[in-house]
Amino acid sequence: MPVSIPTSFTSILHLDVPEGSYVVAATVLANNLGFTRVPVLCAITSPSDSGVISGVQLEPEVPQTEGRASGATLPVGLATTLPSGGRIDLQCQSNTGPAGATAQADQMQLTASTVTGIVRQ
Repeated sequence: MPVSIPTSFTSILHLDVPEGSYVVAATVLANNLGFTRVPVLCAITSPSDSGVISGVQLEPEVPQTEGRASGATLPVGLATTLPSGGRIDLQCQSNTGPAGATAQADQMQLTASTVTGIVRQ
């Protein structure tokens, strides 16, 4: 089910998980059905971490007569340890500034795989 991506970071998909360490992967198809350029940013967050932001700039359909949309699939990832469990969110925003144009999210997937430990560099 498509959802509008607001102009501030908002959860568009989530998982509630028990305590443990997780490698989390997500994908979201962002679509621009409007008349202006729309940058989209997405990240995975947990009570203890935030992942690297993934972004794309979606161009408008010009001219607006052919019924096409500009779209891109954003891959997003996070490795996190939750000592008490909690919610893992896929958060996205349409980063359009004062114009307020928004993109649409579709075909979202969020997967958390348990791991025995996490090493970061």
